[in-house]
Amino acid sequence: MLFVQDADVTRDLFTTKNKLIDKDGSTDIMFRPLIGESFVFSKTDDAWKEKRKACAHAFYKDRMGMMMATLRSKIMEAVGKWVKEIEASPEGMTKIDINHEFERIFSRNIVEICFGEDVSAEKFEIFEETSSNSREFVKKIVSVREAIHFTDEMIVNAYMEKLMHPINLLWKYTGVMYSHNDYLKTIDENCRRIREYVMKYVQDRKSGKRKSKVAGGVDLLSLFLSES
Repeated sequence: MLFVQDADVTRDLFTTKNKLIDKDGSTDIMFRPLIGESFVFSKTDDAWKEKRKACAHAFYKDRMGMMMATLRSKIMEAVGKWVKEIEASPEGMTKIDINHEFERIFSRNIVEICFGEDVSAEKFEIFEETSSNSREFVKKIVSVREAIHFTDEMIVNAYMEKLMHPINLLWKYTGVMYSHNDYLKTIDENCRRIREYVMKYVQDRKSGKRKSKVAGGVDLLSLFLSES
């Protein structure tokens, strides 16, 4: 396993040396129930090159600058909330879990840049564990952000369980990893519900029911739809 922190070396690895460090497919198979056959984790084949070419224009310098305005607005919203808490407090102070707050700021920023709207607070029904690692689920109405957050955690935690089962020993050759018990099947159902929400949102954008709120319409979804 190679860890690289130097920006210039990282750029070189992912451009001129990309074929030498191609992805092994393990992360792709892990997250496939959630993100499908996304080019993010797929191997550098012709299909990957076409998908990357289609989205490359989203990261031009001028568009990145406009995306920064979205990040600034999320930061200012958070600061405004903290100021209100301070002003409402008899002690003139507030306690901030900065790790949690930063996670919320950046996750909301990513959602708005991807979708064109901050849909992170919108809600739908999903299965949530009754307690950490309980393997027992209850139906619960949660936000998009919460659904993705704990489903992502469950996918990672369940990966080794899938990997070590005999039915999945040949996944590198079959390209498939099966969910062999009810716990894993429930995680897959959560993924299906998240994907269903995303696809409905995409259809609403296509039909004009919903509009991008990102300046200049430089959110990823708008740019992808313009190329489709």
